Amino acid sequence: LVPLSQLNVTERDVLLVLTAFCKLASREAGLTEVESYLHQGKLLALELLVKVFQNPQHRWENVRDALTHHLRHPLCITLLRNCASTDTAAFQLAIKLLLAVMLQPKLRR
Repeated sequence: LVPLSQLNVTERDVLLVLTAFCKLASREAGLTEVESYLHQGKLLALELLVKVFQNPQHRWENVRDALTHHLRHPLCITLLRNCASTDTAAFQLAIKLLLAVMLQPKLRR
C-alpha cells in the first residue's frame, strides 16, 4: 500500500475530488423530497465521473501508479452499487463509467 504522503499536492487534490464524487455517486436514494435532491446529486456525480474518465485530454497513462492505486477502491464501490441498482439512469451511467475505466489501461491494472 502506497502512503498518501507519497502523492504530491496536485495528486492528493485530484484524489480528494474524485473520491468525493465516488462517495456521492455511491449513495442510496430514497423517495422523500430531500432524498430526491440527493438522487439528483448522485446522478450528477456519476455524470462528472464519466466525463472525467472519457475526456481525451486527461492522460491517464501519465498518472503515477500511487494515485491510480488509491482511486481503485472508491471507483469499485461506485460501480458495484450502481451496476446493481434498480435505478435505470444510475445503471446506465455506471455502465458508461465502467466502459470509460476499462478503456484506460492504467486503471485496469
